[in-house]
Amino acid sequence: MKTNIQEEELRKLYWEKNLSTLQISKILGFRSKSSVLNHMMKFGIPRRPSDKKNYFRKPFSGNLDEKAYLLGLRTGDLFAKKHFNLILISMTSPKAAQMKMFNEAFGGYAHITEREAKGGFTETTRRADSLLHPSFEFLAEKNSSIPFWILQNNQLFYFFLAGYCDAEASWIVTEHKRYKGRWKDLVFSLGTCDKNILEQINQKLRDLGFNSHLYLVRRKGIYNTRVCNFDLYRVMMSNHEDIVRLAKILLSFSKHDDKKKAMIKVINYRNGAIKKLLLKRQNSGTVKIQCIHCNHKKVWRNGFSKYKNKKY
Repeated sequence: MKTNIQEEELRKLYWEKNLSTLQISKILGFRSKSSVLNHMMKFGIPRRPSDKKNYFRKPFSGNLDEKAYLLGLRTGDLFAKKHFNLILISMTSPKAAQMKMFNEAFGGYAHITEREAKGGFTETTRRADSLLHPSFEFLAEKNSSIPFWILQNNQLFYFFLAGYCDAEASWIVTEHKRYKGRWKDLVFSLGTCDKNILEQINQKLRDLGFNSHLYLVRRKGIYNTRVCNFDLYRVMMSNHEDIVRLAKILLSFSKHDDKKKAMIKVINYRNGAIKKLLLKRQNSGTVKIQCIHCNHKKVWRNGFSKYKNKKY
């Protein structure tokens, strides 16, 4: 290691050759770059401006509705942990709507880095990361149960459920092939391995008047070379009125575009079904006759066809 470092030599290596302090330490035989920095301070050599971006970090707003939603999201797909004094969060998904939801939930609080993820289920899998302000420490630990302050307030529970459903739930309109799509069913399905969370959700939904059911889908084990490390449980509803009622409530709280579209589809189908039911009741008591145009289909005596939206 050199003991007689000259100011001109050090200045030339750092400013003219544009070497880093680590590279200079290796050339001059120092053990670390801190020795180079000490000599630069001694000689009064200024440092180059840093090329690192100073991203903003905004403290959490403290809004309980938003906190409940974020906790629901954390209980689902969101990963979070402490990173020194900050909170590191990340989410991986092949769906663009999932990435957009992540940006909508946290974009106002910190810079978000999005990149292609390796080892995902598809080639288009993306990963979003962000370092949040320490005030987001409530996301660092994944809860094994819903906090009491959320369960005792119906609105906060719906915000929590919206976040959890954005991560895990499915809103389905099933078509029966036997009836060529003329007969459909609505299904709400929320399946995860968090048994305690689902038990609390199911009980709260039943307390709120929903006819929901919790059941075991699959026990842990190996199924066709696929390893399942935990039991899979599911909360389901098949009653049309209950599903539409829940969809109307969660629609305004959700941040997931795909889930919003599914909920709107559920609501619109139900509205169409009600109109058809009212029309059928208007025609109740009339006699069906053979259609003179299609022969094999029947129409009401007043001329309304139940198969085609036209009059004869």
